[in-house]
Amino acid sequence: MRWLVSDSVAGVFEELLSADGVLVPSADEPWTVRGRTPDVVALPADEEQVAASLRIAHERGWPVVPAGAGRRVEARAASREGPLVVLSVTRLREVVHYEPADLSLRAGAGLSLGELGESVRTEGQWLGLDPPGSPGRTLGGALAGCEHGPLHAGVGRPRDQVLGLVLVSGDGRVLRLGGDVVKNVAGFDLVKLVVGSRGSLGVITEASVRLHPLPEVDTTVIVPCSSVAGGLAALRAAAAVPHPLAALELFTPPPSTALVPAAARALVAARVMGTRRSAMRVLDSVRKAFSSHGEVIEPEGLMGGDLFRLAGGREENALIGIRVGALPSHAEAALGPILGYLGEAEAASESREGSSRSWVHIHGTTGTLRFGMERGESDEGEPRDELERETLSELGRALRREGASLRAVRIPASFEGVAAEWGASSGVQRIARQIERVFDPAGILVEASP
Repeated sequence: MRWLVSDSVAGVFEELLSADGVLVPSADEPWTVRGRTPDVVALPADEEQVAASLRIAHERGWPVVPAGAGRRVEARAASREGPLVVLSVTRLREVVHYEPADLSLRAGAGLSLGELGESVRTEGQWLGLDPPGSPGRTLGGALAGCEHGPLHAGVGRPRDQVLGLVLVSGDGRVLRLGGDVVKNVAGFDLVKLVVGSRGSLGVITEASVRLHPLPEVDTTVIVPCSSVAGGLAALRAAAAVPHPLAALELFTPPPSTALVPAAARALVAARVMGTRRSAMRVLDSVRKAFSSHGEVIEPEGLMGGDLFRLAGGREENALIGIRVGALPSHAEAALGPILGYLGEAEAASESREGSSRSWVHIHGTTGTLRFGMERGESDEGEPRDELERETLSELGRALRREGASLRAVRIPASFEGVAAEWGASSGVQRIARQIERVFDPAGILVEASP
């Protein structure tokens, strides 16, 4: 039997989790979901409490938004009726099992990527996850969102880093998927289904991830270019190097750093990781590839990932952030319309006395483009002009006609209708809804919004 909405939502969870496990947030706290303040933030301390919390919400039909540390909670929950519950796994921070010899670690989903990295660095190992906002992102949030950074060129995407996980379904069932070693899958690989599901199938409480030995060399070689066309030529040259690169990116405009001349319109960066002997061989090839496209710079003392993390901050601070998937041969053709759209969007921001700045990043080995606009200090925080929405919608249609796929990573609530146009076909969506009903029969889980 469902309780009436008038019953104290916070009281129900306080009885279950104790006072330490319940937060009633105010409107100015980071737990606010798309402008709506949740009735309660549930902070379970273990897997059993997560399951019990979801069973209660399932029985009463209360919408639940899975969350990590509350740094950024966005979901399509504003229109849901009834009390809104944010369920955070931030108290699940324990390293459950770590065996350095197996290059694997199992930890609670609330552990931050930074804390995880420090835990394994003393053993000469590291985790190949670099989503925007790391190292503050939680392990569970990084896997649920499946957002990858430049390192996917060298170590693979988030799904490739996960060996197993524990998922609590929308009706409170505890599902143990995969294991702690590489060869552990029999039948359907449900781990890959859950990673990237954005909380629509359940709450990840624990995950086993594969680790990598720390490289002897981790450095970045850059070449500033006076034009985007010059940057694309340098990117093509580096992509043709007959050695694996940990990361290869084009940034336009370049990230703000004293290393890059003010006149540069684009910056190409190649990250090299490996043993000293192999890295020197790769570096020689990269230098040769870059040499005819501008001044080759090897910043002294700059750790390999610093420049990429600086650029990743753009995505974390984005007002609008879109990922475009295309064949490497089609990536350049997609760039022209994207730059045209961003120019119009910047002009619209200026007309509102805003200060948004646009950017484009291109993965040199996969053809993936990421573009968007950063929040400016005086920007109102959300585009409102109907012309801006229509311009973005037309850009999406043009890119899809070229065979590209689009995914909104960050987008204002008023633009969600545009992002919905880029979704999968109706047949694929129907299958997805059927799968979701298996994991969440009452439909209480609110999928994370881009």
